[in-house]
Amino acid sequence: MLQIYNYNMTSESFVENNKDSILELNKKVSQLITDLNINVSDNLTLAKSLKIVGEINKAIRSIKSLSDSLQKIEGGEKAGVILAVTLHTLNSEEVKAVLSEEQRKYIEDFCQDTETVETIINLVDWVSDSALEQLDSNNDGVVTKKEIEENCRKTCKCCPGIASCWSAFLLCICCSSKSIKYDESKQQEMNQV
Repeated sequence: MLQIYNYNMTSESFVENNKDSILELNKKVSQLITDLNINVSDNLTLAKSLKIVGEINKAIRSIKSLSDSLQKIEGGEKAGVILAVTLHTLNSEEVKAVLSEEQRKYIEDFCQDTETVETIINLVDWVSDSALEQLDSNNDGVVTKKEIEENCRKTCKCCPGIASCWSAFLLCICCSSKSIKYDESKQQEMNQV
């Protein structure tokens, strides 16, 4: 019972500590739902619900302050925190303006299926880690601008000038830095050698 209490406290405190970022998320999600041409009279299918939940997760990751805060959450608690943020967003005034109560309830029920949510989160993490691992040519757990450029030049020989543009774009979207750390265990191994 104590573990559940801590789990909920982490989710509640995360939402409270990130109010401004979550307000930004609510506005972004409301616009994304509008852009998907979903209106309050539509029946939501499983596919539409998955699309909305996927857009919420992408929006969470696109807001740097929210994404940075999520990185500090332990893996076992991350799904619960993302669920809390998702439910908070679904019940925000911004989203209530574009989805009916019935639609929000359908998505909430979908999200409450923790096995489905964890599967989606793990799939997204796996895909991003796999892509980063392929770009990490020296296998140190960090993808640098230089590695992205070298990989781009190898795979796209027809337009070598695009490599620096692509690396700058990818790093800007991911973390606004010159490298992306994706596997700390590899860094620790490199430091021990």
